[in-house]
Amino acid sequence: MEVSAQIQQLRDIIQALSLSNADIARISGKSTGTVSQVMSEKYRGRAEVIGEILASLEAHKVRVETVMEESRAAWATGGQELITTVLALTYKTKGLSVIVGPSG
Repeated sequence: MEVSAQIQQLRDIIQALSLSNADIARISGKSTGTVSQVMSEKYRGRAEVIGEILASLEAHKVRVETVMEESRAAWATGGQELITTVLALTYKTKGLSVIVGPSG
């Protein structure tokens, strides 16, 4: 993958998770200076560093999504779980769902 595509992926993850350069440095184990240079496309060090940062942020994103899903599931009622399942299946199959419940 070329560097500009990797940096765009980094930006997408950073935006999705609202991460600061300090957060990225902590998650990736790199210095804030290195992170800043990578994000401004001025980094001239090892080419693998960008991929390492990207891999660590992708792993972090998966962990965050897992924790969020587990916390939602812990507080969801049976009806909420059913609706979530139907909507997830609809999204995956690109189908149409109509959920009708009692009114009043």
